[in-house]
Amino acid sequence: MRAFSRRGLRVQPFKVGPDFIDPGHHTLATGRRSHNLDGWMIPATVNQKIFWDATEDADLAIIEGVMGLFDGYGMGEMGSTAELAKLLGASVLLVIDAQGMGRSAAAILQGFQQFDPAVNFLGAILNRVGSDRHRNWVKKACEVQTQYQSQRQSPGKIMPILGGLPRQGKLAIPRRHLGLVLGGENESDPGDGNRLDKLGDWVECHLNLDLLHQKATPLQQSSTSKFFSIPVNNTIKKAPVNIGIARDHAFCFHYEYNLELLRKLGANLIEFSPLKDSHLPHNLQGIYIAGGYPELHGKVLSENKTLRQEIANASKRGMPIYAECGGLIYLSQSVEIRDGDGYKTYPMVGAMPFSTAMGDRSTLGYCEVRWAGDSSFLPAGAIARGHCFHYSQVRTEQVRTKQVKTEQIKTEIDSQSDTFSGQEPRKIYQIHTSQGEIKPEGYLLRNTLASYVHMHWGSCPEWVENWLDLCRSHCPSHQHSHCI
Repeated sequence: MRAFSRRGLRVQPFKVGPDFIDPGHHTLATGRRSHNLDGWMIPATVNQKIFWDATEDADLAIIEGVMGLFDGYGMGEMGSTAELAKLLGASVLLVIDAQGMGRSAAAILQGFQQFDPAVNFLGAILNRVGSDRHRNWVKKACEVQTQYQSQRQSPGKIMPILGGLPRQGKLAIPRRHLGLVLGGENESDPGDGNRLDKLGDWVECHLNLDLLHQKATPLQQSSTSKFFSIPVNNTIKKAPVNIGIARDHAFCFHYEYNLELLRKLGANLIEFSPLKDSHLPHNLQGIYIAGGYPELHGKVLSENKTLRQEIANASKRGMPIYAECGGLIYLSQSVEIRDGDGYKTYPMVGAMPFSTAMGDRSTLGYCEVRWAGDSSFLPAGAIARGHCFHYSQVRTEQVRTKQVKTEQIKTEIDSQSDTFSGQEPRKIYQIHTSQGEIKPEGYLLRNTLASYVHMHWGSCPEWVENWLDLCRSHCPSHQHSHCI
């Protein structure tokens, strides 16, 4: 992406699957917002609309796959990169880790090619090759195998090797518990130590970019794209609504489509930073706090008491607040984080009558959300889809490790608990996980809804429309509000 962008091409990036971190790196590399595509979470027509809308003014689209080419939800192809490639008519550039490999690469390429003949392969590139000699050896092995098959009159020939990238360990992007570090996380060096340009140089030196561009499937606007529409009621012109969007390094896990859908349905998105801003923006009618890494910024978030109190007061007054994963942690009474051999506890907003604690095991996978007998947002049984990926857990009991809490922290958490006497959030979700579990979730108290699910609203845009209608009913002067 960086190499082609440096040539002056308008490169539109995409990511297959439920991922927030890779798209951030894409945006840094190209200067364009990256979009997620997913064959399980959202319908085929929504995937097509996202793709064609985003590429309308692009010269080249690059879609980063997920896991292996044919890996998706369960045993079928749903949610896989291969499914999206066929849906969009995109050719596939297969990347194979060739470290310590010779002739076996031919078997791998042949297997991928024959697994699903409907997938159109542009070719393959070898990653982590040891030398030019190693790259040429693997390439020659594939050519010899193709000749051998031709002599035996076997069908098909092995896809061409289009280049080989040598091992460059220093270019690897650092990792942490939820995956890669965020793009541009080092604010004093937003180019990540020129890592992106070094990656661009690496690719430019070892791949024939002119050939790749020439072989790519032409970007031709779909003749049916203009007929795709958001399946919600747009016949009535609705008033604009001011929505505060928490956005910084602590809260940055947004599906770009979700934000675009909010705008298309009349939301005026006003960004604020729980890390830096002491006050909420003026005249808000709703707040959206997405996921991210609040656990890495517990001290700074906790010290921003003024903003925490304003969000807590807004929740008490009935302002609609929607929070996902990291947002749930932020709205809880406190978060407990491992610190060396012990734990540290940081007070959070306190809009929910439970605390959260970071653990050592992750909860990961697709999930389907069904409204469980509650018509707050949608009729009972309505379905939305998304995914979960978190290491924290909700704790309804008092936070442990009291011995490491200062008296001030304990007093603040206890005072938050007192405000919820007799109040318990309703669980308005029934979650069906990819592991076959069914469990209640979706914590709703007043008009504040918090959940561990990262929902893709392309699966159920009616939910967004209903939530924005609820926000419209909230008076920005805070003098009155309509509660669920």
